[in-house]
Amino acid sequence: MFNERDRSCILNIPLSLSSCSDAWCWNFESKGHYSVKSAYRFLVDGFRHREGSEIWKSCWLSSPLGWPAPSASSLNEWFSLVFSSASVENASLMLMILWALWQNRNNVVWKGQGQTASGVFFMALNFLQQWKAARVVSSVSTTVDPARPVWSPPPHDWIKTNIDASLSLQRGSVGFGSVIRKDDGSFVAAKTGSFYSQMDAKCAEIIGFREALSWIKECG
Repeated sequence: MFNERDRSCILNIPLSLSSCSDAWCWNFESKGHYSVKSAYRFLVDGFRHREGSEIWKSCWLSSPLGWPAPSASSLNEWFSLVFSSASVENASLMLMILWALWQNRNNVVWKGQGQTASGVFFMALNFLQQWKAARVVSSVSTTVDPARPVWSPPPHDWIKTNIDASLSLQRGSVGFGSVIRKDDGSFVAAKTGSFYSQMDAKCAEIIGFREALSWIKECG
């Protein structure tokens, strides 16, 4: 039944010198008896250790901020201590790290995929940089420029489709959108979608055109 190695290991197991019979023993209770309370405590403490404390502290130490408030006894106190004295720049990074930790936890729970502490930090840093860049573009685009081209209507009884695509390097995904309007500018229909892919901005635009044309064909 057993191979030679297993037989040797079994025969080398030390046996008790007492004559008492074996019995079941619960390892997480001092008296050895099982209780729901001790099982619950074991499961909760183990979950917190795996999902919370280690990635929480290693992640902050991977950032230039270090461990912002080591003496806090609760999360609410930690928030108060950290953000009361933080600069706008540091507060922005802290919020993005919190978001990245939450995002990483969701990936672990729902997808079974998680990143290292440094990976979570760089995800937060990358998203913060993208957010800042988007704010700069948004603030510039609000300035009225008379020379800037605006939407022009198609010929009478025609429809016009405007297409755009977006590229997220942080998520490795491509998004696209298409809007159909009549010659008087009234809305007809819209289509959005996304998929995971690694490509450059030009390819993302081309994919957006392809998806929009396929959608228009399906609509007849």
